[in-house]
Amino acid sequence: MKKRRGILGAHCFLLTVSLLTAHFLVMPVWAGGVDDKIKNLEDELAKLKTQQLELRKEATAAADALPTFSYRPGRGMTITAADKSWAFTVSHRMQLHMYNHLDGEDARSGMTSGEIFARRIRFYTTYCWSNCFYETVWSIDSDSGNIPLELQDQEFNVHFEQMNPWLPILSMGIEAGARNGIYRSSSSAASLELGNVISNSSVTSTGKHTGIGLVWADVPMGPGTFSLEGHYVASALDTGDGGTRDSDRKGFIGFIGSKPFSNTKSKWIEGLEMGLGVQLQSIDSRGDSSTDTRRQRLRTNERRGRLVLIDASAIGDGYHYFMTPGVRWRIGPYTARFTWEKSNWRGERDIFAGMRATGWQAAHEVFLWSPKGFLTGSSSTPGSVQVGFMFERADMRCADKLSEMGSADCAPGSGNFNSNHMYLRELTAWYWISRSFRVGMWWNWWTAANTPVREQIAMGCSSNTSAAANGGRKDCDWHSINLGMNFHW
Repeated sequence: MKKRRGILGAHCFLLTVSLLTAHFLVMPVWAGGVDDKIKNLEDELAKLKTQQLELRKEATAAADALPTFSYRPGRGMTITAADKSWAFTVSHRMQLHMYNHLDGEDARSGMTSGEIFARRIRFYTTYCWSNCFYETVWSIDSDSGNIPLELQDQEFNVHFEQMNPWLPILSMGIEAGARNGIYRSSSSAASLELGNVISNSSVTSTGKHTGIGLVWADVPMGPGTFSLEGHYVASALDTGDGGTRDSDRKGFIGFIGSKPFSNTKSKWIEGLEMGLGVQLQSIDSRGDSSTDTRRQRLRTNERRGRLVLIDASAIGDGYHYFMTPGVRWRIGPYTARFTWEKSNWRGERDIFAGMRATGWQAAHEVFLWSPKGFLTGSSSTPGSVQVGFMFERADMRCADKLSEMGSADCAPGSGNFNSNHMYLRELTAWYWISRSFRVGMWWNWWTAANTPVREQIAMGCSSNTSAAANGGRKDCDWHSINLGMNFHW
């Protein structure tokens, strides 16, 4: 019995020793295998992270190499290269009017109501390269009425001001731009149209011309900025888009202006602007086959049912100059604008013996309300209400070189008189649906002196030709209430 117990104890001892030996021999091997697997997994994860970073860098580099797209309301959409080596901008402008003449005779004068007139339908493209150091501008115009589909801008600019702010912009083209007065109405102003004298004289009312010039625009100077322009005009000022004439007599467009306190951050004076625009040309009837380049008119600005009070065409040789000084003052939601215009013709060897037209405007406008509250609106705030009032007087007379003013007829075929004047009172109201998109109305109250017979009947001032002829010279008043939509994408 004791022998069996001894043998069993020995077996148990051997089994215990074997188990302990296996434990100490196998455990390191098993532990080492797990560590290797963990290390292998960590290495694979590191490789994957490295690949992921490389893929991200490649994707970022590819994205950085792609052009960028941006949009600004009223300025259009711009596509710009990643390295800014080039940029391309497109925009579109649409301005629809409905002229409603309250007193006019529709069948005999075209003074109708309820028709839609495309006042400005324009498509603009701009391409620039070398970080926009070089720039080309091109656009087309497709308004209604007497303005057919045609090229509007064909301009090339070199921006030397990028090198130094005191260096100018070199501008040239067959439809290059120039500022002939910064105080004209704009697409965001309450009043839409230009002054009567500049829009009816043979000058460039938009600043477009065939020529070459230098432009210093808003150059820093002291507490404000100044602007200066000078343009050589290779043809007549009003030859039309890209037009030419057979004459060595040329023209000039100049502008000088300042925002003297624009950097002062004072709300009372930082919005003050002042300037003077000038246009000069030497008339040459030999090379001006079109009388439109030698023409001065006094007429209303409504493109449908427009009334002409004086139309003096084929003005003779000699100099012609146009000038317009102006002042504009902005403070918060309020803007005031004052301008004066003068167009003077020497008029050699014609029936007018000298022609002169003068005019002035006083315009006030205010953003009356917006969802933010009273007097908080702006053209960039949807829901803003804008109101304005403008008063304008325009005078035109001929025979400036004669001692007796009655010796020349300013309106041959329309009445025998040598002077006329016209008043316009314009009350406007606009609602801004979004930035660069508005709808509104404006009420025009016109007054004219020495009204021609045909215009007396057209505006309802006289009932028939006999009554108008018997009445002779006559002051007339008439009204229109017009609707409009302006959108600049």
